[in-house]
Amino acid sequence: MYAQCPACQTVFNISDAQLEAAAGKVRCGSCQETFNAFEHLLDRLPGGAPPRPAAPPPLPEGPEETFDPDLDLASALDTQELMGGLGIGNPTTERAAPTKSTEAPPPGETPAPAKPRSGGRDLGLLWGAGAVVMVLLLPLQFAWLNHQQLALAKPGLRPLLGTLCAISGCTLPPRRDLKALTLVDRQVRSDPTAPGALLLEGVVTNQALFAQPYPTVEVTLSSLSGKPVALRRFTPEEYLAEANPDLTAGLPARGSAPLRLEVADPGDDAVSFTFDFL
Repeated sequence: MYAQCPACQTVFNISDAQLEAAAGKVRCGSCQETFNAFEHLLDRLPGGAPPRPAAPPPLPEGPEETFDPDLDLASALDTQELMGGLGIGNPTTERAAPTKSTEAPPPGETPAPAKPRSGGRDLGLLWGAGAVVMVLLLPLQFAWLNHQQLALAKPGLRPLLGTLCAISGCTLPPRRDLKALTLVDRQVRSDPTAPGALLLEGVVTNQALFAQPYPTVEVTLSSLSGKPVALRRFTPEEYLAEANPDLTAGLPARGSAPLRLEVADPGDDAVSFTFDFL
């Protein structure tokens, strides 16, 4: 004999003793609904499955018929076998997680294309572009940090360095080309106004097409064997004292300036003089 819960439709195996225990009042072990089993008795399982007798434990007999609200019929039925006979799952089994719908859109409607998730890709492109810019700026950074040395060592870079300084506010040192400087009409003689002194005279010429700073002049006195006897360096303020030119303007392009030096006479050991521009 079977009883079916009117609330959740769960079917349980029930005995006469269980029916008489509380005048047919039972509680569903699945949904906890209380109902009168006499009103919901079944001779066979729904679907035509043959009934299986159950052997529930005997219930204690009371002096009078009372309703036991804690009577649970779930233990009186082999739920898995009963549900297997009905072709349905265990009523206490958790519901499966919903799955995504794969229904096709109605005719005449075009599904909206999914927006591409390009956030990570855009970030990667930004990093890549930034790295390329940094690599391209490295030569400019090096040129800006070393613009004075580069301007002197690499005259061909002065136009580029000039543009860079015009933007950044830096200044370039004056152009220099020591190879374009020469000393002409030089002579060495005794100074008539200073006994024991020699007078060195000449003309410094600038063959370059641009003005350049006056150089420092180094004078070396050597013996007959070529051994240096004396050496001294003269600044423009010293060898141009009498000419008194504008030192800040530099030696003009294709220009010249007189040179006049006074040195102590080293004696007969010095037989030659050498002039170098620094």
